[in-house]
Amino acid sequence: MATSSAWADRLTSVRLAAHEHAHTTRRIAALVCAGVAVALFLVPTTSRTANMLVAVADLDAGTLITEADVRVDPTNLSVLPVGTLNDVNQAVGKRVVTPIRQGEVFTESRLLTPHIIDDITQTKGGRAVPVRLADPSVTQLLRAGDLVDVVAVPHSDGPGTIVAHAATVLFVTDGDHRSDSLAVLALTPETAIDVATHATHNRLTVTLH
Repeated sequence: MATSSAWADRLTSVRLAAHEHAHTTRRIAALVCAGVAVALFLVPTTSRTANMLVAVADLDAGTLITEADVRVDPTNLSVLPVGTLNDVNQAVGKRVVTPIRQGEVFTESRLLTPHIIDDITQTKGGRAVPVRLADPSVTQLLRAGDLVDVVAVPHSDGPGTIVAHAATVLFVTDGDHRSDSLAVLALTPETAIDVATHATHNRLTVTLH
């Protein structure tokens, strides 16, 4: 009986030791995982990089972007602006909505997109409408961001009619010997139809705010 009791005690000790060993192993594993997580969290952000799209040269509002206008540069992830573009194809073929200086970063808000036009017109389905003004010299006075009223003037004598209030100039196209410059305006869908309709029967001009 004494022998059996001794074996029982020894077996119990072995089981307790195994349990303690397993518990210790789990604690060590947990501490290692926690240490790895902390180490990863403390990795300086300067070691994390991402690509960004930058302008090779100054670009005016309305410029149609080509591959020659942009390049991809690596930068610190910590200083990357929100909405930064990182691929050439995201910009090529689109127009600049505000002037961009050489070396500046391209973000979504710098490109002329339907979303941007909606934001400008504060409506859904905003339109970018090219308008040929009766006096081309007036067009040359306009700059991106200007607010204008579009006035329709009859070809015959008669008072003018305001057909668009406080329209935002998106950009002005370059004219040449074949065609005059056009003022491209951000208009609501309804106003865009009004302006287009009046353009077929009247001369259009603008007054600046």
